[in-house]
Amino acid sequence: MGYYINVPEGKEKWLEENRTKIYPPGVIPAYEDVPTGEMLVCLFFNTDFTAAAIVYSKAEYEEFKSYRAHRLMVWQRVPTERLIQFLPEDFKEVA
Repeated sequence: MGYYINVPEGKEKWLEENRTKIYPPGVIPAYEDVPTGEMLVCLFFNTDFTAAAIVYSKAEYEEFKSYRAHRLMVWQRVPTERLIQFLPEDFKEVA
């Protein structure tokens, strides 16, 4: 598991400037409803920090969805072209 948004200006600010949609806290969008050219990002609120996980596959989606009872999550949609910088080279070829 794991490609995350980490930027000097802060992941929350980056998401604010780059997302196309934000879902209310606790609402989990259907994976199949994400338009082509966009990906889900799940912003987790942990005790001491936040984590912005890029949901790049159905398996990742199912994994993150299973955490819902344990952490506050805010799901967002972001254009794939903006997320490419956080993904490994081999993923960039198929995105």
